[in-house]
Amino acid sequence: MADPRINLVCALVAACALSLLVGTPALSLDTWWSDEIIRVLSTHQAEVPVENIGPYLRKMHEVRRALIRNDDRTVKVELNSMFHMLAMRSHGVSDTTARELFNLLVILTPLKEYGIIVPDPELERQ
Repeated sequence: MADPRINLVCALVAACALSLLVGTPALSLDTWWSDEIIRVLSTHQAEVPVENIGPYLRKMHEVRRALIRNDDRTVKVELNSMFHMLAMRSHGVSDTTARELFNLLVILTPLKEYGIIVPDPELERQ
């Protein structure tokens, strides 16, 4: 079985490539980026069941539902909460997983569109 961290990195690289192909303007028209984050989280949960990814999956499902409803406020609140959870390593996720998921969110999420300011993970943990 492959190392789950390698799978997470491969998913991150694939998502980056996809974002370059799709282009930034298309991000606001679709939920593909949230679907990709949910897919990566689900895959990681299946491969590393000892890590509690469930709360992060629930947050991303709420983000996706808010996107469908065009509820920008909820998208912003839930994503800010998720960034904070990752920075704090909430729910027992490893440092490596938190860092990789944090980076995945930064790369895939249309941050400017939702007015999200990415927290510094090191400052959050102090």
